[in-house]
Amino acid sequence: MKKINLFFTVLFALIVMQNGFAQTSFRGFANTQFDQPLSGKDLNGAPQKNAFGIGQYDNYVTSQLSDRFSFLGEVVFEYDGKTARLDVERVIIKYEWNNAFNVQMGKFHTPLGYWNNAYHHGELLQPTMARPFAVKFEDEGGVMAVHTTGLSITGDNIGKLNFGYDVMVGNGIGSSPVWDNNNSKSVTMNFRIEPIEGIKLGASFYNDFVTANSVTPFREDTVKVGTNQNIFNGYLVIKKSNLEVISEYYKINNKNAMMGTTSHDAFFAYAGYTINKVTPYVQFDYMKYDTKDFMYLNNNKNLTTIGFRYELAPLAVFKAGYRFGNTQLGGDYNGVQAQIAWGF
Repeated sequence: MKKINLFFTVLFALIVMQNGFAQTSFRGFANTQFDQPLSGKDLNGAPQKNAFGIGQYDNYVTSQLSDRFSFLGEVVFEYDGKTARLDVERVIIKYEWNNAFNVQMGKFHTPLGYWNNAYHHGELLQPTMARPFAVKFEDEGGVMAVHTTGLSITGDNIGKLNFGYDVMVGNGIGSSPVWDNNNSKSVTMNFRIEPIEGIKLGASFYNDFVTANSVTPFREDTVKVGTNQNIFNGYLVIKKSNLEVISEYYKINNKNAMMGTTSHDAFFAYAGYTINKVTPYVQFDYMKYDTKDFMYLNNNKNLTTIGFRYELAPLAVFKAGYRFGNTQLGGDYNGVQAQIAWGF
């Protein structure tokens, strides 16, 4: 590991010396919000309470090291319950040969589907107040490896169909950004086309082997036996004039000798239409778990949000909405939310 770190340190120094000082930019995001549940219970069966809260305090840096080398880093300060913590979310060194072939190494958002690549940790960037259930972060009740540390090859806008792809190998579930618990690496593939400007179709696939006695990030519980995971995804994105539509479906299959094969379904759809500075939108979230699976906390969800987004300034927005539906553990739910998100 020390030899690898030394290699990358020397490589970085040579690039900077060859090209002078790097062109570096420091940016960030933050948000604050208020939640007012009108009905529904938490995981302990108690009525949910209204609350003010702050979201992730996101700091990221981009640097153009040379004509072909660039760097991106992202660090987030956030509260885990009552305790503040620091998470390194992305660290990426990129070599760009051309639009059809780029090599990246580091910690990424796993190239599964559309939303997880398009919207990262700044709430200002995404059209809704909250990420859909299918692509929630691992420590916030997510169901898949939203982050992966590894090597990625990418390309975009190739040919008349504007073909794009991501192929990635990396550390698997139960591992960390600095070690892997087995020699079997996760594999992610994402393929997409844009045959008509503003209309994108895509499909992605994820495969991993989870070592026995690994602690997963989804429940912070131990997987008793080795488990194979396959995720299949399809998505449709429409961005035409003032209309934006994002729709994704995920099929998550887990297989091991103890529980056999289990299958989970996740679907979400978002549609918004911008009128001047206001974007009314509707968001639908659906999650159905297989009750035989012990990797997740089974909590089927079926929720709809009707809301709007208002541009306060070029780097500040106000979002508000009414969410209703039901969850398996919390029963029927409805409530209102309001959020201010900004960049700096």
